Amino acid sequence: MIKYSTINHLHRVYDTANSLNPGYRHIVIPGDFESQADEMFDPVEMQRLFEPGYRMGVSGTGWKDRPPEYLLGQ
Repeated sequence: MIKYSTINHLHRVYDTANSLNPGYRHIVIPGDFESQADEMFDPVEMQRLFEPGYRMGVSGTGWKDRPPEYLLGQ
C-alpha cells in the first residue's frame, strides 16, 4: 500500500509541476538496496537510504523526469 500511495503522490506532484512549469525530477533508490532495518523508521537505516540517493543526485545519474508507471495522455 505504501508503494502505490507514494506512486500516486509522485503523479500528483508531476502533474502540478507540469501545470506550473517548474520541471520535475526524482531519484529512485536502487532495486538492489537491501534494508537492514529492525524498525519501520530506523534513523540509521534512513541515513543508509539517503547516501546512495545523494551520490546519484550529485553525480547527475539516476534522475527520472516522469513518475514510475506514468500513463501518458491522461
